[in-house]
Amino acid sequence: MCPMDWTSSPAGLISRSPMSRRDCRSLPWKLRKLCVYDETNYTLNPSSTELNREIYSKDLDIFWKNRTETWVYANLTRQYTLSFYWSFMTLTTLGEQPSPITVFQFLYETMDILIGLLVFATIIGNVGSIVSNLNAQKADFDQMLDGVKQYMTYRQVNPEIQSRVISWFGYVWSQGNAVDDDAVISQLPTRIHGELAVHVHLDTLKRVKIFQDCEPGLLYELVLKLKLQVFSPSDYICRKGDIGKEMYIVKRGSLNVVSEDGSIVFVTLAEGAVFGELSILDIPGNKNGNKRTAAVRSVGYSDLFVLSKDDLWDALREYPEARKMLLAKGKELLKKDGLLLYDHPEDDQIGLTKTLDQKCDHLGAQLGKLDKDIAMLEKQFQTSSADNKQRITRLERIFSDNKKQIKRDCLLGVQVVLSAEESIIQRVRETQRFYGEFLQ
Repeated sequence: MCPMDWTSSPAGLISRSPMSRRDCRSLPWKLRKLCVYDETNYTLNPSSTELNREIYSKDLDIFWKNRTETWVYANLTRQYTLSFYWSFMTLTTLGEQPSPITVFQFLYETMDILIGLLVFATIIGNVGSIVSNLNAQKADFDQMLDGVKQYMTYRQVNPEIQSRVISWFGYVWSQGNAVDDDAVISQLPTRIHGELAVHVHLDTLKRVKIFQDCEPGLLYELVLKLKLQVFSPSDYICRKGDIGKEMYIVKRGSLNVVSEDGSIVFVTLAEGAVFGELSILDIPGNKNGNKRTAAVRSVGYSDLFVLSKDDLWDALREYPEARKMLLAKGKELLKKDGLLLYDHPEDDQIGLTKTLDQKCDHLGAQLGKLDKDIAMLEKQFQTSSADNKQRITRLERIFSDNKKQIKRDCLLGVQVVLSAEESIIQRVRETQRFYGEFLQ
């Protein structure tokens, strides 16, 4: 039986080219089949290999006269070699061998030709499969690239942007990132997927300061959620004022932390650098409100691992103690930089709820607390309003009781003002008269 099931062999499983290995494994089987035909032909037609028919002998003698050397073979070797040659020519359907004479020879050669066609078709099909598989990934990538080019042409995209897009595809292909990791890994069992992700990403995640003391279970959950993103030269990973929804770990390349207009470079982030880890913790009391404090721009092509806020919180809901520790570390860093406005421990429980009902219950509790605060403020307002009304009433009563006196005082004051005004006018006139006499 032909060994076509290459997956049954451990060597086939670890082979880099399973299709080529399968064809190589089937080659001895095909050679054995050829030998069987050869031996059968030798057994059934021991004299037919002499080629002593006049129709062949005359033509061959004329053509090969003075062109050949006489090689002396043992009778068995010569017969077996010619039988092997005939079998090979028959199985490959090339012909140019003696025609059968008897009915049995006709039937036998017909069967050989049919089987040879099948074997030959198998070989050609396998070779075609090998060539196709070697170029399948490149063909899919080229097809995707052609589709992007056609889209940009149809949408009349700026040539500069087109050039950047094509360069990005070239970089992705050169770095071997054209393979869809999610599609490949999704075929693996969960446990093997986790072990593979831990092997690839765990050391990278341990570089993050706030994750260094986390329990292994949480780190295991987080490494499964890391995603790889590729940025082109001069691409902005984030801008100042953006809401922080992701944390980034630099795998390859370098990034510049720049001013809002991009003219000033504050610092350069190299491979292994981490930024944005505090924003995804959503710490209550953060002065920046989880907004980016600076813009980050890629210097060249950069590969970054990304962990989103939603993925982090999904993992932390199963590890409340780890979440408390992370929030405590984040608050320490914010306090150190003077970016923590207040510290309300009860606010840290918001992210620990799991189900929608629990979230609604927590929201109801917060609304109840807000209602109490509003009621207290309303009571304070009513108390202060009553005090102010009493004070106004007392002032009105005092004014009513002393209205005549106040009126007399006002009139007296007016008289005093008028008399003072007359006195001033009189003095001014005297001064004018004095200066007039002095000038004369």
